[in-house]
Amino acid sequence: MRQLMAVLRTTAVLVVLFAVAGLHKHPSGPTPPHGGGDDGPKRPKFNPGMMPKRVGPAQQHGIKRAQEEGRPKDADTSEPEAPKRTNPWDDPDFADARYDMRRFGQMGDGAMDKIWDGDGRGSGNHKPSSTEPGKTLFPPGTTREQVEGWFKSIATNPDSRPLERPDGDGWVVTGTRDGITCIVTLDKDGSISGGHPLSGEGVTTNPPAKRPT
Repeated sequence: MRQLMAVLRTTAVLVVLFAVAGLHKHPSGPTPPHGGGDDGPKRPKFNPGMMPKRVGPAQQHGIKRAQEEGRPKDADTSEPEAPKRTNPWDDPDFADARYDMRRFGQMGDGAMDKIWDGDGRGSGNHKPSSTEPGKTLFPPGTTREQVEGWFKSIATNPDSRPLERPDGDGWVVTGTRDGITCIVTLDKDGSISGGHPLSGEGVTTNPPAKRPT
């Protein structure tokens, strides 16, 4: 009888131990998002191909034009590149002239003073505040430094082919800078001797002098 009671007590103790162990066991199921196990869902690795493609304005214009022309959706919609403009002075025809231009693109002696304030003999005086009759004026707010920068840029890289002056002692070039088209004159040594605005927003021309009655 005593042996039977001992066996029953031992069995009861084992049952209690197994029950306690079962309470502390992790429940089965998916691994929590922040768990360290390997059985949970994994975040996909980044792939540049997953990013949406950006379409620039030129491509948008090309796509729209392709749709209007009835071309297939997968047709090439890229816009052709604009041809690069070359410097007219690089033409071999001007090789000899360029050889003599020791002061190419520099402002000649007193030239900027004449262009801005005039020389007192009817040349120049194109500043915005000039009241001299018949003069074409730079737009209001234009500075002397701006004009000098425009003229030097136009002199060395004009927008059109340089023209030889009628007396053969220099060149005339034209160009547009910041929306203002100007004519610039160069001496044979390449220095700037004069110039004035031709057109552009804010460019005005003073009325001609009144004739005496």
